[in-house]
Amino acid sequence: MYSISLFLHIVGALGLFTSLGFEQAGLFNLRRAQTNAQAREWLSLLRGLQRIQGPSALVLLATGLYMMATRWGRQGWAGLGLAGMVLMAIIGATVTGRRMKAI
Repeated sequence: MYSISLFLHIVGALGLFTSLGFEQAGLFNLRRAQTNAQAREWLSLLRGLQRIQGPSALVLLATGLYMMATRWGRQGWAGLGLAGMVLMAIIGATVTGRRMKAI
């Protein structure tokens, strides 16, 4: 079970990292858009990323908590990783989330 959890944990991390990269590229190009059609294209990309970010974060969190409970125990780096994910969610919701709702 540990091997499957580790594999899913890595897949979740890759999915989250990739979606954050696409989000940054989309936001950068949205700022550079000169027509409404260009802006709509980048907005459609950004809307589609929500289907990847949420499940990737949940898989990463669930498998990380499972591995902390079964194998890793209370180690500092695991707690910092969890705190980092929470901080990323808060920053994303407050900074990017508000701006995207306005658009």
